[in-house]
Amino acid sequence: MAGRSFNEVPITARLNEAERALAEAHEQQAATAAILKVISSSPSDVQPVFDAIVGSAQRLIGSFAASVTQVVGDTIHLGAYSTTAEPGNQLLQAIYPLSFADESSPTVMAIRSRAPFQVSDIETDPSVQQRERELGRARGYRAVMAVPLMSGDKAIGTINVSRREPGAFTHRVIGLIETFADEAVIAIQNARLFEELQEKRRIEERQTEELADWSRTLERRVEEQVAQVEQLGRLKRFFSPQLAELIVAGGARDPLRTHRRQVTVVFLDLRGFTLFAETVGPEELMGVLREYHAAMGELIVRHEGTLERFTGDGMMIFFNDPVEVPDHAERAVRMALDMRDRVAVLVSKWKKKGWDLALGIGIAQGDATIGAIGFEGRWDYGAIGTVTNLAARLCGEAKGGQILLSAGTATAVRELVEMQEVGTLTLKGMQNSVQAINVIGPKSRPA
Repeated sequence: MAGRSFNEVPITARLNEAERALAEAHEQQAATAAILKVISSSPSDVQPVFDAIVGSAQRLIGSFAASVTQVVGDTIHLGAYSTTAEPGNQLLQAIYPLSFADESSPTVMAIRSRAPFQVSDIETDPSVQQRERELGRARGYRAVMAVPLMSGDKAIGTINVSRREPGAFTHRVIGLIETFADEAVIAIQNARLFEELQEKRRIEERQTEELADWSRTLERRVEEQVAQVEQLGRLKRFFSPQLAELIVAGGARDPLRTHRRQVTVVFLDLRGFTLFAETVGPEELMGVLREYHAAMGELIVRHEGTLERFTGDGMMIFFNDPVEVPDHAERAVRMALDMRDRVAVLVSKWKKKGWDLALGIGIAQGDATIGAIGFEGRWDYGAIGTVTNLAARLCGEAKGGQILLSAGTATAVRELVEMQEVGTLTLKGMQNSVQAINVIGPKSRPA
């Protein structure tokens, strides 16, 4: 073929594939943004969110049909669904609400296992019951998958997608539906919170005027002070008081400007906390959190870490930003060792009350994008990147009293601590297996 480059066809194919992948990514981002916008505009009603998720799932993965379910009490209810031929719609509606005892349903299996459950062909899979096969025929699909809506470690519903052609759903499709599932959980939690707030408002109607007077007085006081303390107060939410004052005084660059930096990220939370929170009263729960937060907060400030966020018993801290330090991995590990020792004292106290809690920590080192996240009037300081996900996943794998390090972090602190290899872990959301190393304790110094 005279005049044609040897690599012309392969390069064109790769470009086309790259353009297709980019278009898919843009479309997925647009769908995610659209759903979040619906969540923002409908804080008290999950139905518009469910409808948007069904439409986006059906469109983006080319599925024949999609639906959303929600756990209500001891049964599973149909929240939204895409329509097919009328007999299929009627049959779908007829099987709900579902009982958790119905192990023939992919919906039930996904909720029970708290993981995606799929059937690649309802016509040939021997585990499929007749009712599910009849539903697939009526709705016109051969392959079906249910992805759980996870709130913490509890499944509160599912997103179901189906396809005319048999075959397994790809990891890309599973990941996309899991993203939609996270958004559905946000909508459900928002609606529940809205209902709780509404109930609280009804109870407190008698005190409305007194509260309004108090709010007006507080607002005037805040307005008088906000001009001189706004910047310092905002920075103290993220940094130690000394560092916040240094930034305000001009001794450091603006940390809220988006930038990229190698950091060491520490995730920690309490093992057994979910069960503990379900079995004790609110006073005991908040008392434990206050003790725990006070102890951890003191150590974060002492080691000059940056607290990215805390949610209940979980915390994320990182080092080497906004001020660079050469030993950020060592600082992180020293802080983790101090935290483990401090929590051990608290655990001893809690055990005397019958509370079985323990601290798990994950630490990873790598590049992250850092800066202000939010909108006018509500800014947070965040770090985004694979390193934060890795630290969180290692924390999730850590047993009570364990500090798990990534391989890179372990190399950086090999002279500081005694370590033991845990082995290779396959972590959720991580494409490759990860080497995990357990910190035994600090190395003893020679006499």
